[in-house]
Order: sequence, then structure tokens, then C-alpha cells
Amino acid sequence: MAQISELANQISTSKNLKALIANEPESTSCPNKFLLHSGLMTAADLGAVTKPWIVHRKVSQLVAEEFWEQGDIERKELNEDPPPMMDRHASLSSVQVSFIDGVCIEIYQIMSTMNLALTPLLDNCKANREMWEKLRREEDEKKS
Repeated sequence: MAQISELANQISTSKNLKALIANEPESTSCPNKFLLHSGLMTAADLGAVTKPWIVHRKVSQLVAEEFWEQGDIERKELNEDPPPMMDRHASLSSVQVSFIDGVCIEIYQIMSTMNLALTPLLDNCKANREMWEKLRREEDEKKS
């Protein structure tokens, strides 16, 4: 469950950074430095999504397996259906597309806005998203 609360913090950080950049793009006050630091830590934490596809896919599989184990525990011990990201029966490609769309792209857009040298991170994130989308379409075609 720690992963879920950490994810909520990352989403909050992204929203706050977006507001900061929109309202005070040049501000360097202490609270803003803390927020910028939090944004950089979030970007680093999500860094696997910016790696080359072969690395990103392997890391995604490893992380998914951890989440699936937690979901199995919830299903067995709590008799509850886990959320899709913790459900081994859910499509990993669909979960990844949703995660990248909902969390990752925004933080890397913010980072690339703050420093153009970080744009390759956003570009790689988008490229990996497209690979997951391709896999998702292939899965859908097999179901049809």
C-alpha cells in the first residue's frame, strides 16, 4: 500500500509544480525550491519510463509482479478485487498506458519546460507509451 500513497504524492507534486510554473516561473523561494526538489525526485523515481524500450519493459514487468503479489494477497486475505494495477488478470499494456498518461508524461512535460535539456526524457516516455499502445492494440485484435 506504500506504493499507492507514494503515487498520490507524485500526482500532487505534479499538480503543484504545474501551478508554480504557470504562476511564478522564475520564483526561487524556499517553499518553491522544496517543490522543485520534490518534482526532480518524482522524475527520478519514475525514471524507468524514460529508458530504452527493452530496459523499460523489463523493469515494468518486475514492478508489475510486485504489485500483482500485493493484489493476490488482497484477493485471498481480504476477499477484494484489487485495482487494475495490482490485478495480474488485467492487461499490463493497458495499465502502463494509463499510468504513463496519468502520471509520467505530465511530470516530464513539467521538467522539460523547466529545462530543455530534459526533453529527451519526455520523448523517451512518449515513445515507450506508444510501444505499450501498440501492444494493447495487438491484444485487442487477438480478442476480436
